[in-house]
Amino acid sequence: MKRNGRGSVDQIVRNDKRCCLVKWFDNRGVLLLSTESGKLPMEKCSRWSEKEKKYLDINRPAIVKNYNEFMGGVDHLDRCISNYRMKNRTKKWTVRVILHMIDFAVSSAWIAYRHKMEAAGALKKDIFDYFHFRLNVATTLIYGVKQSQQRIATISSSDESIEDSEPPAKRRIPACMPHDSARKKDVRHMPEMVGDRIHRSKCRMPKCNVLTTVLCSNCKVFLCFNGSRNCFKQFNEK
Repeated sequence: MKRNGRGSVDQIVRNDKRCCLVKWFDNRGVLLLSTESGKLPMEKCSRWSEKEKKYLDINRPAIVKNYNEFMGGVDHLDRCISNYRMKNRTKKWTVRVILHMIDFAVSSAWIAYRHKMEAAGALKKDIFDYFHFRLNVATTLIYGVKQSQQRIATISSSDESIEDSEPPAKRRIPACMPHDSARKKDVRHMPEMVGDRIHRSKCRMPKCNVLTTVLCSNCKVFLCFNGSRNCFKQFNEK
C-alpha cells in the first residue's frame, strides 16, 4: 500500500458479512473495524502533503468519513491527552495512573469549556486552545500557593534595586499584567478611603496614635496608609 501511495484502500469482510476490517493508507496505515461501514462508497478528500507543500485530493473510504463525522468524547479525549501528555520516567503503575488521571481531568475540562463557549456564541479567537488552557490551569495552581506571592515580591524588589543602580531608560517597558489568580488573591483586605480630614479616626495598630481616613474593607478598622507609615500592611500580615 505504501508503494501504491496515499489513498490506497484494502478491506477484509467476515464470512457472515457482519464485520468489515478496512486499511486506509494516508501518511501511514490506518486500521478501522466496523459492523456498519466498509470502504464503499469511495469519495475524494483534501489532505496536506508535506513533501509537495500543497493539498492533494486522495481517495477516502466511507468508514473513515463516518468515523470523522460521528466521533465522540472518548476519541477527542484521547487525542487531547496524546498532544501534551505528562512525561514520566518511572514504571510504577501508581504514578502513571495518577499522571494519566490529571491529564484526563484537564482534557475533559477543556472539552467542556469549549462546548460551553461555543454554545454561548463566543468568537473562535476568544476561546482558549488546549495548550493555553493548560497554561492557565497551571498558572492558577501556582499562584494559589502563598509562597508564590512572596517570591513575586522578592523578584519585584530586586528589579527595583537594579533600576535604581542604573540610569533610567528613555522608554520604559510596561509591566506585564498579572494572572487573574494572582491579581485577585486575598482581595478581602483592601484599603478604602472614608470621610475627609475632619472626620478622621485613630489607627487601630498597637502603639500607633495617628489619625487616618483609611479603612480596611474586611476588618472594618482604621489603619495608617501613607508615605511615612504603613500600618495597613503590618496589621494584615501579622
